[in-house]
Amino acid sequence: MTTGVTVGKFLEITSFLCKHTVCAIWNKTENGANVPDVHPCYRLSTSRAMYLIKIDPVNGRSMWPKSNRPFTLTPPKHHTQVLISTMLNIYFECQLLSLCFNYNIYIGRPKKRRRRGVDEPKSQPTKLSRKFLTVTCSKCHNKGHSYTTCKR
Repeated sequence: MTTGVTVGKFLEITSFLCKHTVCAIWNKTENGANVPDVHPCYRLSTSRAMYLIKIDPVNGRSMWPKSNRPFTLTPPKHHTQVLISTMLNIYFECQLLSLCFNYNIYIGRPKKRRRRGVDEPKSQPTKLSRKFLTVTCSKCHNKGHSYTTCKR
C-alpha cells in the first residue's frame, strides 16, 4: 500500500503508511475524491531531495574562533523580594503598568506569614495560645514533661 507519500519519515523507515495517512486516504476514497492529490511536501521525492545536501559537522570547541570580549560567569546575587510592578516598570519603561496593578505581586519565594497591618491584632482571639500551658505526663501524671521524656 505504498503510494510514495511520507508523513514524518514513517513510510521511508518502515515502508508502511502511518495510521493518520491511511485514515485520510480512506476518507477521500469514501467521499469520491481522487487519492493522489497530496501536497508535494509529503512526497518521498521531496524528502529525498531535501536530504541530498550534505551538512559538514562543526569543528570542536578548541577550533572555534576566540572572542575578544571578556566573559566571566558569576553566580547570581542574592536579593530580597521585589515588587513585580516595579520590575515591569524597569523592563518596559512604562509608568502606566504601575497604575494597572492595584495589588502587590512579589517575585521569588513568598514569606512564611502575611505581614499584619497596624490596626490588626497580633493573634486571633478565638485561638488559644500554648504559651502558658504546662504539659502533663500521661504515665506518671506529673506536670512539666511528656510521656516520651518520662524517666519512670
